[in-house]
Amino acid sequence: MKEKPKTSRTGEIVLGILGGVFGLVAAVLEMGVSAISSATGNNAGLTGLTVGMLIASIMAIMLPFFISKNRVLIGWLSIVAGVAMFICAGGFGIFCGILTIIGGVLTLVRK
Repeated sequence: MKEKPKTSRTGEIVLGILGGVFGLVAAVLEMGVSAISSATGNNAGLTGLTVGMLIASIMAIMLPFFISKNRVLIGWLSIVAGVAMFICAGGFGIFCGILTIIGGVLTLVRK
């Protein structure tokens, strides 16, 4: 039997890490906005959505390194992390969520 050639996963890894890094930047911006709003008296404070964005971003950075172990599970978890970025960060998380979801879909599609 012939062995299948190993697929290079560079694209998925780069997209996942970039989505996570941009997610961390978006979370920091979200923290800044909440700090400014709390300083002006709106008392919005650090919400659970910001913490959720931080967790989703850290997940998006860590997951691509485990693609070779179980690509289907990692692909679905990357998609979940991207959707969580959409939900948690709102306007700040659109770009990073798209990058992470594309990386997850590529992980699922490429064998």
